[in-house]
Amino acid sequence: MSTQTTRDISFEHNYTVTVQPEMSGSEVVIDVPPSGHSRPDSLLIKVEPHRGESWFGVFRGGGLTHAGKTGVYTWPNRDKLCVTCAGTAYLVDVHDPRRYEELDAGMVTDVLPLPEYGLVAFADPWEVRAFGAAGLVWRTGRIAVDGLRITGTEGDCLKGLVDSFEEGQVDFRIDLKTGKVEGGFRLH
Repeated sequence: MSTQTTRDISFEHNYTVTVQPEMSGSEVVIDVPPSGHSRPDSLLIKVEPHRGESWFGVFRGGGLTHAGKTGVYTWPNRDKLCVTCAGTAYLVDVHDPRRYEELDAGMVTDVLPLPEYGLVAFADPWEVRAFGAAGLVWRTGRIAVDGLRITGTEGDCLKGLVDSFEEGQVDFRIDLKTGKVEGGFRLH
């Protein structure tokens, strides 16, 4: 698992979030997903909605990868919070944390919030997906054999690199409005 936890508050939001907060022992803690036991890849957060009750959450990843991304991200919806833990992505209603969903974002290894587009991009080792306030906006399909990372944006494009056995690293570009890909690796 990645040992670094990312905290990104790029989108306007109606709450504050603290990673690895201090606890007194009497707090109500929400388990996501419910399991009843701690894991080494767990992430503890405290969410304080601007209106409503504060809550603590223990998020657990799928434990599938040591490269899985762990972090908290504001969302295009001001009352939602995205939490990634060891490569698993959850979308949580900050006013009712029991209402959460596991996003179909793959085994998340990279996350890039794009507030100017109302999107959050998720990369796994093979493809990129972009979500907006209403859900999945686009998905690239496989553009890597086994290694992909987002390097930034340029104009209306998301840029990145895929690992190629024959060519080393290969650039790719994704149109942020359509999800159309140029470059990368394509299976023939």
